[in-house]
Amino acid sequence: MRQEAVASAMASVEQLETALHEDLHLEILTPVAEVLMAAGSPEEQRLIQSYLQLFLAMTAQRTLDEEIRVRWFRGPVGRRLVELAGSLDAMAMQPPAADGGFQMDQSDVQLLAMLTEGLTNGEIATRLGQDEVTVARRLGEMFARIGAPTRSEATAFAFREQVV
Repeated sequence: MRQEAVASAMASVEQLETALHEDLHLEILTPVAEVLMAAGSPEEQRLIQSYLQLFLAMTAQRTLDEEIRVRWFRGPVGRRLVELAGSLDAMAMQPPAADGGFQMDQSDVQLLAMLTEGLTNGEIATRLGQDEVTVARRLGEMFARIGAPTRSEATAFAFREQVV
């Protein structure tokens, strides 16, 4: 029975990723995360925690009104997602070092170059031979590393830091 619940939860995660919606449907994601954290393998648990951490980091970064952000994270849904996600320390969004010590790998530079061209996730995916879900995940991770909450700020970062 546990294996069936885990299989259904993983199928739900795949469907959420495939849907490519900005909204994550928390009414689905929360119980899925609870199942995976209770009965999933360590790998499945790490997967859902990474997914939740990325979502929470992006939510924190994109919610500009501090009062609303605090209320949401202290509310029942935000609090539960934080409990399931575990520590967000690894996802801390820090600006690049002021001494120019920030280093980007070639895949980040490639993504930033495509952003500066104004390409959509679908267009980037086509160029890279990847699916849109992978591109969206990679962009979100890169945004977190460079401290950019939006595509336009990531583009500004690319020009300001002379990455492209």
